[in-house]
Amino acid sequence: MSINKPYIGVFKSIRGLCLMGLVLSLSCTQNEPYTPREGEGTLSLFLNPIRLDYLLPGSLFRVSGQGLISEATYQVSLDLNQSTGIIRIPLELLEVQDSLLVRWPVEQALSTAIGPALGSILVEASLRGFTGSARTEWSADLQHILTPELTQLSPLVSPQTPSLVQGTGFLSDGEGTSILNLSGQFTNANGQSQPVELSEALTSEPNGSDNVGRNQRRWLPHPRDFGIEGGAFEGTASVTNNGVGGLRISESLPVRFELSEPFISFISPSSVSRGQRLIIEGGGLINEDSGFTILNFNGTLTPSNPVQAPIEYEDLQLSVRHENGARLSSTFEPEFNSSCESLDIGGIPGALDGYLSANVVWGNQEVVTTPYPISIEIAPSKQVVYVSFLPAFTDSLRLFGLRNLSARVIDEILAVVQRDYAGVNLELRTTPPDDFELYSIVEIGGPDPNAQSLFGLDNTTGLDFCNQRLNDNLAGRNAESGNSYGGVFVESFLSLSPSLNEDPGSLADPLFDEVFLPLMNAPAQQSDLEGPRVEMVLKGIRMLGHLVGNTLTHEIGHSLGLPVVPGCGSYHNADGPRQIMDCGRDRPFIERAGLDPTGPPQWTVENFEYLQKILPL
Repeated sequence: MSINKPYIGVFKSIRGLCLMGLVLSLSCTQNEPYTPREGEGTLSLFLNPIRLDYLLPGSLFRVSGQGLISEATYQVSLDLNQSTGIIRIPLELLEVQDSLLVRWPVEQALSTAIGPALGSILVEASLRGFTGSARTEWSADLQHILTPELTQLSPLVSPQTPSLVQGTGFLSDGEGTSILNLSGQFTNANGQSQPVELSEALTSEPNGSDNVGRNQRRWLPHPRDFGIEGGAFEGTASVTNNGVGGLRISESLPVRFELSEPFISFISPSSVSRGQRLIIEGGGLINEDSGFTILNFNGTLTPSNPVQAPIEYEDLQLSVRHENGARLSSTFEPEFNSSCESLDIGGIPGALDGYLSANVVWGNQEVVTTPYPISIEIAPSKQVVYVSFLPAFTDSLRLFGLRNLSARVIDEILAVVQRDYAGVNLELRTTPPDDFELYSIVEIGGPDPNAQSLFGLDNTTGLDFCNQRLNDNLAGRNAESGNSYGGVFVESFLSLSPSLNEDPGSLADPLFDEVFLPLMNAPAQQSDLEGPRVEMVLKGIRMLGHLVGNTLTHEIGHSLGLPVVPGCGSYHNADGPRQIMDCGRDRPFIERAGLDPTGPPQWTVENFEYLQKILPL
């Protein structure tokens, strides 16, 4: 499983070099401060103006703009204009992405006068000796609590399914809770009536929608109050705002709504492969906390290969992943035989036609939904790989002089892997997939957490022949593989430098120093992509992209079940020219770096045939 182990201890001799400027001078020591070159010491920030409707104790809001990066450290404060002067209020920073999520502090909010307010937001940033700041206009109506108004409930609801509530003055995240109060009579489908007195916390719009402000929320009609067999409610409704700054209740509103039985209304997408989410939408599709929902399929799979006979499925129970009462997903997970073949849904490409129904149970109540027609394509197996570039990877690019061009390096890495897997149904993603339930993860980091200076490591358990597991995790530690840490480790490639190591390994090559030492001494800037250093900078991007990309290709290959025919131990091919799955010692620098004049690394015939069998296009 592990590869590239000939460099244990080699890198220790250069770990003391100053990380910020490896190479302002090779004589620098670990304790020497990094002195930025002229023009390098400032982080450039730009902030967008902030206009808020209301700001309550605990309110959250975002500070957006340009130049905000997750690796930096931030201090955010509000300079509030008051009649006595400007008051500076530190804001609590909750999240750093491409914007900053901050909280209006409760104690300060309760001691500040209410009403319209003006001021400015100040953001101060620091990143390893680099600093920057920016200021933007800010305005809001400061209040301690809001009085809600309820205007409408949806006239048709379903069990445990988010249902629309409309009004004004609802509380947002961090401010407290808006609660729907119902009082009246519920009459079920059999004509039996019972009193209902309930209070249910309102939730935000699905999918984090924030364009509805304080005017729309959702509530969940719970089966414990209404059952699942349908009926009607008639009575009054109100909303309570329970916040840090006080309690307010709206006026009561006469309401009537009908409760539907569970149903399926839509299935998507029209084409799915194994591991991908088949989305089932409807209402009343409750989860295990309040009962359960079973999905049953009846129908036929007609294989794409006309030689294969149609396969009939009767009362086939599908997997269920519950999101809420309006949305389920199911994932096909076929089991393969020793020939990598399966008659399960998802194992054979083809056309799937039939009917899908849901069996919903709550207590002694049971409802089977009207069968919903389904006609979808079962696509060939696809391996989705989420490539996670960690902050440590970006930071370690400073050691190669390429930190300021990290996006270009990442593009080169991905291009190398895509080239290597051409003709194979494998897809790289740089954000976690939301359309696939099962996908692999590979982390690209900085130093090797295994302290072995490995280029990379597939730390999953055994060779996964037939790629039965679509969700291998080449990231973090795996107790079943000796607690080893999986991924690709960019700092280990510094062992390829003859001059930076006291005892260079057999793969070290002067070509590495020829490209990277000038970049280490004078780190690349964006402007270098058009200046006199453009050729040198592009060589560095290409070389590092190939070194990392080739390793990533190799480790993914292990997770897919390669090699088919081992020869160098159990997990690598016997030595051959430019073979991707060779042992680390058998892969020379020029092959890894994309400099071999005879061509890029390649799969053996057996390995490529296997890949095309398990992941056909």
